[in-house]
Amino acid sequence: MNHRIAVQHPTSLGRHNGGESIQTAIPSSMHSNSSFRRQPKIKWIIWLLKAHYRIQNGVLWLCQRLFFRPVKKNKYPIRRILIFRTGSLGDSICALPAMYAIRRNFPDAQIDVLTNAGAENLVSLGALIDSSLVNEILNYYNIPKIALFKLLKLKKYDVFIQLPQYDAGLFRQIRDIFIARALGIRHAFGWQVASTRFLACYQAKYIRFKNERDRLLEILERNGLQTFGCVFPLGITPEVKQKVEQMMRENRLHDKSKNVGMVVGAKRSQNRWPLAYFQELADILLASHDCVLLFGGPEDADLAGQIQGQGVWNFCGKLTPLETAEMMKYCRLVISNDTGPMHLAYAVGTPVIALFSSRDYPGKWYPPADGKNIVLRNDRLFCKNCFHDEVQGNMCLKRIGVRRVMESIKSMLKLDK
Repeated sequence: MNHRIAVQHPTSLGRHNGGESIQTAIPSSMHSNSSFRRQPKIKWIIWLLKAHYRIQNGVLWLCQRLFFRPVKKNKYPIRRILIFRTGSLGDSICALPAMYAIRRNFPDAQIDVLTNAGAENLVSLGALIDSSLVNEILNYYNIPKIALFKLLKLKKYDVFIQLPQYDAGLFRQIRDIFIARALGIRHAFGWQVASTRFLACYQAKYIRFKNERDRLLEILERNGLQTFGCVFPLGITPEVKQKVEQMMRENRLHDKSKNVGMVVGAKRSQNRWPLAYFQELADILLASHDCVLLFGGPEDADLAGQIQGQGVWNFCGKLTPLETAEMMKYCRLVISNDTGPMHLAYAVGTPVIALFSSRDYPGKWYPPADGKNIVLRNDRLFCKNCFHDEVQGNMCLKRIGVRRVMESIKSMLKLDK
């Protein structure tokens, strides 16, 4: 049986149709294809989805207008800014272009970031960002709420900018609005409901979801700030560069043309391409005299250790996130599950072949369509967009075969192997 695999090549645009790729946009962007406009039921569903998002974002807009003044750079003195962004590795990298833009718009302001990775073993924003971009990282994990509120109140911020998570709901963001107001902040913006599970199958079919980087930049633009594209100000220091360069030379891995990176782990097990497929792919690459470099955190070390072969190097748990990013520069490409290190790869300019499950809406976490990256996603299963947090057989990933990945590698690198 032939299974259709959605392949997003670097320059492809458009909605899923017959295995083609999708380039996403904000939820309010609905398709106007005449094939479903003539169907009354579909028209009502599209109208309902539009109303669903417009009502929720209308409530947030009204609260923002009631409680806060607009941010006008040339009218009000802006001296202290608090950015609120939660999440771990991938969430933080996707927010870096927006944070870079905020710094460029307010070069003389004190900019602090309130963040929380969600657990002690997850990578926080402070471990990634260039220290010259912000003044202070306030990681509130395990800090009592009252103590945190008093601390923020004492800092007397002029502006509160929320860079909301893609799945942040209406009531959670209303709570954040009231907290910002209680802190005495006079200017604030950023709240947006971008993704819900309401009529999920229809949303997947008829709504174009923007990737997280562009969505956050558009929030800034709609509130009068200038943006500067996808710039990733990682805090890679000369010391990190020197350490990684020494490691690569000592292990004779300094020839970038011979290195292929792999990320075999993922925080969610349902986002993992089968390990046996990674092994088969590694065998093919090793037979071509390539070296396979395995990246990930300490929790991925045992999983990656099952990839065997002469020329396989397991760096999982042996590098910091920034050292991982620097080492990825020594790879001609990285093949990765949908997980944090995948975002590190494209952030340093290394081409990515990203393997996505069909669990969630397409497009939200894709790498940039900048001419370098390829996305493989099986979107022809009845269980797509299931949102399950436990393994359900992972048929969507199992049906992305090794042969298809090798074809993508050859397409990307124009290899004749």
